[in-house]
Amino acid sequence: MLEPTIVYCRDLESLSNTFYDLTYNQLACLLEIPNIYILKTTTSTMDAARELCTSTPCIVVAERQTKGRGRSGRSWKSPAGGLWATIVLPRYLATRGSSVAAGFAVAKVLRKLVPVAVKWPNDLIVSGKKLGGILVEVTSNQMLVGIGINYYNEPPLPGTISLSSLRTCLPPRGFLLAKIYRQLTEELYRLIRGVWKPDEELDWLYNKNVVVELENGTKLQGVGAGITSTGELLVYNNQRIVVVDCCNVIWAEGLEYKG
Repeated sequence: MLEPTIVYCRDLESLSNTFYDLTYNQLACLLEIPNIYILKTTTSTMDAARELCTSTPCIVVAERQTKGRGRSGRSWKSPAGGLWATIVLPRYLATRGSSVAAGFAVAKVLRKLVPVAVKWPNDLIVSGKKLGGILVEVTSNQMLVGIGINYYNEPPLPGTISLSSLRTCLPPRGFLLAKIYRQLTEELYRLIRGVWKPDEELDWLYNKNVVVELENGTKLQGVGAGITSTGELLVYNNQRIVVVDCCNVIWAEGLEYKG
């Protein structure tokens, strides 16, 4: 049974300074969200959010995940010190391309700290190494956006990197998560209004050689040519532009992370 701490603005003054992570508590006031669930350890914040968040918006954060996951059920090591969170939003914000837009939203915030870009659809890459990733799941009435960023923790796998290895001075995780929440909602509203455009500077695959495994198992080799306004990847192949979706980039020029 989960034992979360539910934080409300009115409770902040009574919290001890030795509380698990006070910066997360301050999120409740920064964002004016009724409740934020804080877990020391959980299987994954996505699983916890499904159990705990009965209304939206809602945020679940954890210091450590024992069964963090990424796309296609891939495991993601989530030791203490990372930023592991799930933001739960209303279902109407989920539309075609929302997973890609979510990745760009997080990258826009992180870009003010490090030269990060998005490897389609939603891996966060710095210098060819994976800094983190985004996972979006949709239920009948909610959109869950899972966010995993190596922050203070040691890089958990070969080809990964942490923010603390790139910068000696970092903002509190809660402060960064507050900015991510605001940017995320802004990008998703643009998407559902049909005015979202991916920032070419944040597209890590742009003008890089890539190999994409399509849904039917065939492999497409070409050059990244951008991302559409609804989140599909564009690949230049044999003097034509191929629009691909629901596929997996299995190789990209300069990418060190193999997961």
